[in-house]
Amino acid sequence: MSRLECLTFGALGGMCPTLAHLASFYATKPGSDLPELGLFIGLALFAVLGSVIAVGFGAKEVKAAVVAGIAAPGIVSNIAAGAAAEAKRADAETAAISFFVGAAYAQTDTVTGIVIDPAIYGDSRAVRILPTIKGGAPDGLNLPVTAVVTVDGTETQVPVSAIHGDTAQTIVVPKATTALLIGTTLVPIGETHQSVDVVIETAPSIAGDFLWALGAQRSYSVRDVDLTAR
Repeated sequence: MSRLECLTFGALGGMCPTLAHLASFYATKPGSDLPELGLFIGLALFAVLGSVIAVGFGAKEVKAAVVAGIAAPGIVSNIAAGAAAEAKRADAETAAISFFVGAAYAQTDTVTGIVIDPAIYGDSRAVRILPTIKGGAPDGLNLPVTAVVTVDGTETQVPVSAIHGDTAQTIVVPKATTALLIGTTLVPIGETHQSVDVVIETAPSIAGDFLWALGAQRSYSVRDVDLTAR
């Protein structure tokens, strides 16, 4: 077998695990977003590594070159999976800190709900938050929920909660709340509004799909947030 053939079949072997994973993923989730550029960069990296290892091991047959190439992604995948797990843990810690800081500012009881000091903001009322995620569930989702309170013509923003998934929750806001700020999206709410539908659209990213090609779980980021008060 020539050096070119060794490089070619080593590259094929390097891409095989990722291609097999892609086939399985889209066979079970046919409606998922198409791969981003990052995945193809990962494939190219595995092709190069597979070729180098096949040549380095001095593969003399097609089977030996392919097997040598398949061994290449294993090393990188373990490193990438560990890095992704560490990043996910850091995101979770950041989300928890953000939530509890906001909760402390708004005097939140995480068991019974949020308690608003009537001496400062007057009476309170409950609003139901109904989130829906369109697309893959993003890791470390943390959308702050802030009440925009208007008293005597002066607006004050009061952090009241945070959205970390698609679980419905009931928040307590000052009666003088005129709008809710969820993430960076604002929705006006009147006294008759009792709930807010939150549609969170997600999409894969180049960096996320690159790590996906290297063996990590596919991650998604928030692309858009649409709010409807009812």
